[in-house]
Amino acid sequence: MVNRLKVPLSQTELEHLSRVVAELEKKTTGEIRLMLVRSSSAQGHLRFLLWFLYSTMALFGLWIERHLLIWVADWWLLPLVCLGAFALAWLTEGLPFLARAFSTDEDLRRQAVVRAEAEFHREGLGATQGQTGILLFISLLEHQAVVLADKGIAGKLGESVWRDVVATLLEGPKSGQWADRLEKALRQSGALLAEHFPAGHVNNNELPNHVIIKE
Repeated sequence: MVNRLKVPLSQTELEHLSRVVAELEKKTTGEIRLMLVRSSSAQGHLRFLLWFLYSTMALFGLWIERHLLIWVADWWLLPLVCLGAFALAWLTEGLPFLARAFSTDEDLRRQAVVRAEAEFHREGLGATQGQTGILLFISLLEHQAVVLADKGIAGKLGESVWRDVVATLLEGPKSGQWADRLEKALRQSGALLAEHFPAGHVNNNELPNHVIIKE
């Protein structure tokens, strides 16, 4: 478990959360996975938007200063400005606040849901024996959280049931108490699963318990 995304969780806290998952799964047939990713959004458009913004600002600034169109006065400034703006866009496109500023809340939410759905199946949560996999997903750049449950769980517990869990997941970055809020969200989920999907005599652990961290 390499904390490459600068998630404010120590190795000790990550290991503790893994033990919490193992503890909760002893009481339910549900399979719980907790995942944090750096970003869910496709940011291909962002570099172009930033390039356009920086170029426009530079050209306007030069016009204000010289009161002449630069391609008439000094034509060589135009490609220089364009190249400089592209370099600046390339350097700054990874800044989270810029990525959020150029995306609507609805788009950020949609991108997080799409990524969560893909990771749900990639991590095997859609292939458990009782269709009782559940993913607690946080996308750091977008400040979005998603809870996805497989058919076996969703048939009994609708989307509205998980709103409190989503709210708890989002309290981490707001309060700075990441480990505490993630554990609370896990325990909220575990309590719901233990109530509606209690463990039987045979309760195999089908999936790993560690916290998943991805780009």
